Formats: sequence, structure tokens, C-alpha cells
Amino acid sequence: FFSEGKCSMCDIPLMDFSPLDTETGKLMEGTNEKNMTNLLMLNNRKLSKASVHQNSLEVFDVVKMNKFMEAASSGDVRTLQEILDSDAGAAAHYKDLNGSTALHYACRYVNKDVVRLLLKYNADPNAEDRENWRPLHYASKYFQKDLSRDFAENFTENEVEKSKSETRDIVNQLLISKADINAVDVFGCSALHYAAMRGNSAAAETLLHYGAQPDLKDKNSITPFMTSCTYGAIEVFDILFPESSKIVEDRRGNSVLHIAAQHGHIQILRCLLSWILNGKGEEDRFSLLHRINHEGKTALQLAADADHSEAVEELMDKYKEGQHSEDENWMLHKAASKGYKDICVILIEKAGMEVMLENDDGRIPLHLAAANNHAEIVEYLLSIRADSIEAKDNQGFTPLLLAASNNGLDTLKVLLDRKAKFTISDRMGRNMIYLASKYNSMSVLQYILEHMEDKRISFNQGRYRPSSPRDDVTGMNLKERMINKTDMNQETAMHCLCGNGYLELVRLLFKHGASINCINEDEENPLHLAAESGRTNVIVQLLEWENKLCVAKDDEGRTPLHKAARNGHEDATIALINGGSDLRSKNVYDETALDCAIKAGELGTTKVLMERGANPSDDEERGMGNGLHLAVKEGHDDIVQYLIEQGMEVSSRDELNQTPLDIAIEEGHKEIARMLVNHPDWKKLMEPTDEYSLPEKTKKPRDTPMRRLIHNFPDVASIVFDKCVT
Repeated sequence: FFSEGKCSMCDIPLMDFSPLDTETGKLMEGTNEKNMTNLLMLNNRKLSKASVHQNSLEVFDVVKMNKFMEAASSGDVRTLQEILDSDAGAAAHYKDLNGSTALHYACRYVNKDVVRLLLKYNADPNAEDRENWRPLHYASKYFQKDLSRDFAENFTENEVEKSKSETRDIVNQLLISKADINAVDVFGCSALHYAAMRGNSAAAETLLHYGAQPDLKDKNSITPFMTSCTYGAIEVFDILFPESSKIVEDRRGNSVLHIAAQHGHIQILRCLLSWILNGKGEEDRFSLLHRINHEGKTALQLAADADHSEAVEELMDKYKEGQHSEDENWMLHKAASKGYKDICVILIEKAGMEVMLENDDGRIPLHLAAANNHAEIVEYLLSIRADSIEAKDNQGFTPLLLAASNNGLDTLKVLLDRKAKFTISDRMGRNMIYLASKYNSMSVLQYILEHMEDKRISFNQGRYRPSSPRDDVTGMNLKERMINKTDMNQETAMHCLCGNGYLELVRLLFKHGASINCINEDEENPLHLAAESGRTNVIVQLLEWENKLCVAKDDEGRTPLHKAARNGHEDATIALINGGSDLRSKNVYDETALDCAIKAGELGTTKVLMERGANPSDDEERGMGNGLHLAVKEGHDDIVQYLIEQGMEVSSRDELNQTPLDIAIEEGHKEIARMLVNHPDWKKLMEPTDEYSLPEKTKKPRDTPMRRLIHNFPDVASIVFDKCVT
């Protein structure tokens, strides 16, 4: 009864209100006399929201009100009468926390005698709860007293008729008492909408008799008639049919035919189709059959999308030969994709749809069924066109390759049993083993590898040829050749697995003869790809099998450690170092793994490498710049800070005789410059790099670090001035 610190009936503030215990009626702990005065003694206050014949409420008893609402719900007329008599009928206007009155509950639970009693005490038939539901909404939606909807089919005829009679009586009483027959809730739904939703024919009939609007639209532009089509309420549909407009659309452009087809309500669909086809000369009526909604779909397409085969069949019977729209011709593709076999059969055998029709991806229905592992549909489609088994889409995928890519084991078995070519590759040169590996199709890969020599997979289906000199198959049997076959980038399935981190499949392929020393066109082995992607578990396994992999270099001289460090994979970097990687190994750009980490701004791997012995000053021996110069040049503040903390000399010079400060100014890294001039050795950074003779000094100003600071970063220069003064 209370919300936001006020009584919902009179808006009187309840201040520090602590409620009553609703079980005992006693004060809860913490309630004081002042609170109870506000709660129980609301003397001589006018009720602000309830029109009652009593102008004051002497005692507001929560326990009594709970009892009153329960009595209205259960049909306890005697208790209701006692409470109404005790407060001169004021209880008829009380609202609970949901804004519901006793009349709402009486209508909700179909208690006609309670409804009659409450109306006698002037209960408001237009009272609204929080959802703007009025008693009439409840009476129209809930109409089977004491009967579970789960067992509706077991209702006796007398029970159903009794329920209808009580509903008529309640709706009549409310309307006689001036209930607004077309009032809507927060969703824009009237009582007639809810009668249609729940199949309440008694309420619908009575509401229509009293003038309810059958074409009133809710916020989604749905009428009560359309609602009956949605929920399959055939009795209400029959009542509303003569009174309602059939040429109407909801917010999504769905007609009544769209709605009935989408929900598969056959009786309603047949009635609408009969009405459409009997409307000779009425183009609006006949156009409903082919009308599209805002998604561009007809009723037939919606029925097919929802797997309502009977509805599809009904609609197909009304189509003339060749009447299908271009979009409807793709229904077979969608049905095959979703696994709707009955729909596929109807579309092929009754509508004559073409099983070899290609979509924009070059895929026929068989491709889509295979990609989604609908083995039963694959078998059916192959029974129509056996030669479609080797059909390729735009990417060169056959149904078998799609099944392998999507872990479609059931479909793969069907296709292999029907002698699909298992050595075939797509346009990228990837065979079924490669694709199963790439897409982590574990069950498919296990089946293929364990049954390569089984009679179900014959060796005589095609002759294997290596695709390039790198595809080294010397001494390999067919299974091993297929496992180690390369794609257009000269990568094998093992490359792909290691890059993706599929450890179980890595072990499976290795067990069946996969090479881990193979290299792609960039001369990367599987460990390179695992390192680049940070697949630590795979790295550990590969090094356990072949420790020398960690020193292999790609075509740019990068070891796996270079790749892990550059990409910030700390755990992978540790695993590679523990596996024997050379910290001083350099790529063709004269960079160590530490250089790569610093250059990429990866503080984590920079720390890992230095903690394990990598030296950022190695190049200084050859007069080259060190790690600090590199970090400054790239503008990585955090790495610069870390290297300084590790004791690197801030005044060191690179091969161009530049200090880190010179580089920071040149590259425009103000915060790094600020960091450097605040270093204890800042004075060494202010020494000029030029070697002007005395006469030259008189001709033009020297290009000193201080001059460049003043020109580029005056606020940083001021720090130096302050240091000079002090």
C-alpha cells in the first residue's frame, strides 16, 4: 500500500515508517509511536485518489487489507461483507502495491458474486493498476475458474459452459457499471485484445455486443482480430471475422495471412484462404496471397521459415504454376539449412523447386544441408540428384568439405558412404583434413584419421599429387600425404592447429604422421605460428617433441621468440626461453627479441626478457643505439621509465651521436623529454652534439638541446631553467 514514502491512497508522508508484521499484525522492531501515529491514525484526511462515500479513514490496517484482497481472490463473500460494513465500503477502493483493487482480483479469479458485491459498494470499474489494467482487462483474459490451462482438453462441456456464463455475467456487470469498454493498457491493448489472446469467446462476444472496437490497434498496430490469428483462438476468430477488417497490417507489415501462416494455425489459415479466393474481382483481397511484409517475405515464406509444413502445403495449393516470386525460390535453401525435411519435400515435389539452384555464394541446397549437418536432408537431396555430391560453391567447397569444416560427422559419413571424393581441395588448396583442423572439428577429424584405411574410404578414388616442392611426401602413405598437404600459402593443417592453439588436435595429427618441421612460404614452422598467437600449451608440447624448433628462423630471420616477444605474449616468451631459445639471436634487421618487444611497446615481455638475462645495451659495444634509444624513439613512456629504473645511462649516445633527449625532442615526445630532464643526470643531457670552432660560433647560434627544448617544449625548458637557478 505504500510507495516512495507515502500512502498510495492519500499521499500522506509516512516519514520513518516501519511496517507491521503482516503475519502477526504486531509492530516490527524499530517502529516507534510517531511512526504508528502516521500509519494508523490518519484522522480527518481527505482521500486524494479514491472516490468514496466516506471522507475520512480512521484506521488503516494492513493485515485487514491483506485479508480483504485474499477474500476477493478466493470468493469469500462473507468476509468481504464484514470488512465493507466495518468501514462503510472504503475497502472497495483500497489498492495494493501493484495498484490493484479487490475488483481487479475478483475479475482475475472469476468471482462473479464478489464483483457484484464490490460494485454495489461503488468499487471503481475503471480503476487502473500499474500497467493500466482495468478490471475489464482481467475479466477478459482470465476466464476459467479453478481450471488449469494445462488440462484444458479434459474440461467437461458443463465446466466450460459454466466458466463462459460467469465470464459473461462479470463483463456485463462491469459494462453496466460504466466500465470503459475500449480502455487500453500501457501496451495499447484493450479488453478485446486479451479476450482474443486467451480465446475467451464469452468475453469477446459480450464486448462486441456492447460496442467494443474490433479494429482498435495496440502499440504494434495489432488488432484483436490479428491477435486471434496469432494465438490460434479459433472461437474468437469466428466471432470477430464478420466484424473486423481483414485488409490490415501490423507495424512490421504483416497481414492476417502472414500471422496465421507464421504461427501455423491451420483452421484460421484455411478460413482466410477461402475468404481470399472467394473474393472475385477484389484485388486487395487476392493480393494478400503474395503480399510481402517489411522484411520482404510472403505468408508462404514465413510458414516455411517456421517449419509449418501443413501451412506451406495449404498455401502452395493456392499458388498457380510459376507464380512464385524470386525471393520465394530461395525457400528450399533456407529449409535445407534449417533441417526442415518436410518443407524440402513439399517445395521440391509439389512446387517443383530446383535442387541445383545456386545462391550468391554458389551454394545449392545440398551445400547448406551439409554445412549444418542435416544428414537426413542430405540423403534426400542426393536421392533427387546424385551427381550434386561433387558440386562446388564459389570457394570450391563441396558438401564433403563443408561437413568437415562444421564438424558434421553424420553428414560426412553419409557423403563418404556415397563415394564422395575425399582427396578433393577447395580453391585455397585445403582438403578435408586441413578444414576439419582449421575449424576444430574434433569428431570429424578423429573419424577420418581412424578410418582412412577402412573399406568405407577407398584409396582408388583419386591420385594424390604434391602441390609444390615444399609439399614433401617422400615415403608417406596416402593418409600422411593428406595430413601434410599444403594450402596456397604452403601451410599445413599442423600450422593451422598450432596457430589456433588446438592442442588436442595437434596431438592427434602428430600421432597420425603430421610433420612439425614443415615450413610455409614465409619459412615459418608451426612453432612460429604458435608463438605469434601466444599458444603456450602448444609451444610446450612442440618443444617437447622437437627442441630445435625454437632456433629456426623465418625468411626475415625471426625466431619464435621474436614473434612471442613482439606480440606481448609473456607466458609464451617464458616457455620459449625455458625451451632453449637464444636471447641474443637477431633477425635480418639486427633486432633481438628484446628489441622487438621494446619497439612494439610490450612492457610485459620486455620485463620477462630482461629478468631472464636479455641486455638492452648489447649494441652499444658496436657504437649502436641501445634499448633506451629505441623506446624513446617509439614513444613508449612506460618502457622508458622501466629501463631508467633498471639503471640504463640516460646520457648514452647512439650511432648518430644522439642522446635519448635529442631523440625525444626530434620525435615530439614531450612527456619523455620531461622525464629525462627530471633525471639526476640531466646536466649530461644538455651537452651539445656539434663540434663548432670558435669563429663558427660567432656566425650562427649553436643547435643545442636547450635551444631545441625552448623551441619545441617551452614548459619542459622551464624545468631546466629552474634547475639552473637553484
